[in-house]
Amino acid sequence: MFKKINNGGPAFPFEDKKWPGMSLRDYFAASVLPAIYRENYNSDLEMSHTEIAEDAYRIADAMIMESQA
Repeated sequence: MFKKINNGGPAFPFEDKKWPGMSLRDYFAASVLPAIYRENYNSDLEMSHTEIAEDAYRIADAMIMESQA
């Protein structure tokens, strides 16, 4: 059974429902990637790309939850 993920809706909404664009969740995850890569580069953690992506989406999910509180 899959848990439905709150994607926050469209990041840059516009009228064309056929092409809704990127979700707010994707936008938030992409926006934190530079900080996660920088932290990984400056530490001895050596996270995999999968771990970095998972961290980015965990942060994005927290940002969406906080914005809806």
